[in-house]
Order: sequence, then structure tokens, then C-alpha cells
Amino acid sequence: MNLQTAPIAATVISGPTLQNIGLNSLDDLQFHTPSLTIADDGGTVLFNIRGVGKDLTNVQTPSGVVTYSDGVASFPGFFQVAPYYDISNIEVLRGPQGTFAGQNADAGAVFITTNDPHVNAFSADAELQYGNYDDWLGRGYVNIPLGDTPGGPGGRQRREPR
Repeated sequence: MNLQTAPIAATVISGPTLQNIGLNSLDDLQFHTPSLTIADDGGTVLFNIRGVGKDLTNVQTPSGVVTYSDGVASFPGFFQVAPYYDISNIEVLRGPQGTFAGQNADAGAVFITTNDPHVNAFSADAELQYGNYDDWLGRGYVNIPLGDTPGGPGGRQRREPR
């Protein structure tokens, strides 16, 4: 189904678009997504969509926004300060999402999908930033293939003794 014809309020931002508009952290997402506010206190990230979400950092208060990272739901408010790099796309669904994201998604859901690794190809990327007061940030990745086939380095198959 095409998202433009689906009866759902959603914002989808691709990885290249994230880089072009300069989204370097999860906090920046709120400035490019309607009805989304993010409160980051350093250890936890709290999402609110259309004013509904979680305002307290505790495990007893249910969240109105469910966050998925590569298809796995993360605990509301926690485990969301991972490196924000090598992202394939981000989807923010507004409104009740009980069918797609579970019963605690009363306000909506946020789906963060990272790029898949390239198993048989070498790839690398690096990003460096420099700011005031000698503040800098560096991040990157290197993807090194182990072989042409699942048998190991160089594609050699392992033989079992007879």
C-alpha cells in the first residue's frame, strides 16, 4: 500500500535526507517532524506525539509512544541514546497505533531502521565534526567481508574428517 493513499498520519525520512538536512542526533528529529517533541535528559529519551507520551523517567508509567529499533521494541525512555548513525530511514506514525505497534502506542510509534550490512562487499564511511571550544565528534564504520561463501575466508569449504 502506498503511504500517500493510506489513512494514517506519518512522517518518513530516508537516510540520505537525514544527512542532507543535518540530523545528527535523535533530538533534532523533533524539528523536522510535526507534532513530535523529544525530551532528552542525558540517560533517557522521552517522546511525545500530539502532547501524549511519557513525562516521567520511571518504569511504572506507561508510555504513549513506542519506539522500535530495527524492528525490536525498546523500553520506553531507555536504550535510545545509541549512536545515531548509518540510518536507513525513520518513520513517525501519529495517532493510535495499537494494530501496528502494540497496546502502549496510544499517541503513536517511532520506527528507526539502520542500514543492512553488505555481506560480500567492502564498504566504509566516516564523519568528522569540529565546533567551538575544541569540541569535536567523530564516528564511522568499516564493513569487511569474510569471504565469498559462507565457508569462511576466501570461500574455502571446511572438510570433515572421514
